[in-house]
Amino acid sequence: MRVRFLTNMDAVARAAVKTVNGTTIAIDDAEKGASFMGISLFGKTTQEGTPTSATPFELINVCGEGNVNVDIQGESISAMLSGSLRGIPVASGGNYTDANGRQWVCDEVDLVRGVLIRRVGSVSGSEFTWYANGSRWQCTVKNPSAKALASKDYFPIMCNIASYSTSGAQNTCRSGNQTNAGMMLVYAPADRDMSDVVVYYQCEPEEIQLWNIEDVGLEAPDKSFAITNNGGAEMSVSYIVDFESYIRNIVSEMIAEEVT
Repeated sequence: MRVRFLTNMDAVARAAVKTVNGTTIAIDDAEKGASFMGISLFGKTTQEGTPTSATPFELINVCGEGNVNVDIQGESISAMLSGSLRGIPVASGGNYTDANGRQWVCDEVDLVRGVLIRRVGSVSGSEFTWYANGSRWQCTVKNPSAKALASKDYFPIMCNIASYSTSGAQNTCRSGNQTNAGMMLVYAPADRDMSDVVVYYQCEPEEIQLWNIEDVGLEAPDKSFAITNNGGAEMSVSYIVDFESYIRNIVSEMIAEEVT
C-alpha cells in the first residue's frame, strides 16, 4: 500500500471544504463552530402548462415576495426580498445545476455576503410595440446577459403567453442594434391585449445588499445538523469538514486507489 505523508495535518483538514446542494440539506461531518464558506438560495421559475397567446399560464417562482427564512438547527435567518426569486432553464452556462442535471440561470441570495444577485430580469407587455414587418411584438431591453449578447445567438425567455424556446424564429431575445441592448421577440396576434403579459430574460447580474454581514454570524452549530428554507428554494452550502471525517476520507481514498 502506498503511504501519503501529510505535513501539518490539522491545518490541511480544517481547510477542507465540502459543498452540498438541495432544497433540504443534512450535514453530518461539519467542523463545529467553523464559519460557513457559502450558503446560497437559488431561484426557479416553472409553469403548469404550455402557454399560448389564447391560453396564458402563470410564471411560478420559488420564494414569493417577502421574507424568506433559512433555518439552521433552530436558528432562523430572514432575508427580505423585493420580488420573488426567478430562474430560467438553459442548455449551458447556468449558475446552478439541479438534481436532474438541468442547468439554470438563477437569481441568488448569498447569505454569507448578505446580498441578492439578480440574474433574471422582467419586462411587461406594456413595453412591447407591434412590428408589422416581422408579425411580432418586440421591445428593447438595456441589460441583457453580456455573455448571451457576445455569443450573437438567440437566447431563451420565459413568458406567460409564449412557450419556452431557443429558436430564432419565436419568443426569444437577440442582440439589438444598440450597444449592450437586446431585442425581445414575442410572437402573438396584433390584436392581442398585451396588458397581462410578463416576460423573464437573462440579464446582467446586479447585486443588491440585503443586510450587513457583520450582523449575522453564520457558523456550523454542530457536527450534524440540517438546513431548510420556507420558500422551497434550491440551496448550495459549502462548509469546513471536521478533522476526523477528513482523515477518514483520505484513508478511504487510499484504500480505493490501492484496490484499483
